[in-house]
Amino acid sequence: MNRSLTLTGGDIWNVLTTPETRRARAAELFSWIEEGVVATRVSRVFALQGGAQAHRFLESRASIGKVLLIP
Repeated sequence: MNRSLTLTGGDIWNVLTTPETRRARAAELFSWIEEGVVATRVSRVFALQGGAQAHRFLESRASIGKVLLIP
C-alpha cells in the first residue's frame, strides 16, 4: 500500500458466453491477423519432438513472443 500498487485481472468467459459469440469473435480476430491489423510475434519455432527443448526455452525467460510447436 505504500506505493499504491494495483493488480487487475479479467475473465474473457464473462463476455464470450456462447459458442456462437466465440466463433464470431475468433473469426474477426483471424481476419485482423490476415489483414495485418494485428501482428503476432513469434519468438521461436520448435519441431513437436522438441517439446522439452521448447519448455526449457520458455523457462529461461528469454522468449518475447509466441513459441510454436510444429508437427
